[in-house]
Amino acid sequence: METGVSINEKDYLAGGQTVFPGQSPGLTGFTIPSEEYVKGSFSAHTFDELADSQLQTIWEDMLAWIREQELAAGDMGIEIYHQETVSLPRPEMYCLFPIKPKLS
Repeated sequence: METGVSINEKDYLAGGQTVFPGQSPGLTGFTIPSEEYVKGSFSAHTFDELADSQLQTIWEDMLAWIREQELAAGDMGIEIYHQETVSLPRPEMYCLFPIKPKLS
């Protein structure tokens, strides 16, 4: 499984595993926080389309839905796909956004 995490719309972390013993020097661990998330799943004709135009669209749609529900999005988005699906006819992935009640 490949995971990408965009934090504060500027830093992007990518990786294939979240934890493994004897981690190599120079690698940094990141734990996805235990929170409430909204999940958007989607597919495309090719992986390039999936990771480019479809990804941008799903992020925009999810953020619009969060606002419509009068919630606030957290400061990161998480993209997840299984590496073995990349070459399938309709690769799939999903995104997670942390959500919380809006402060008045």
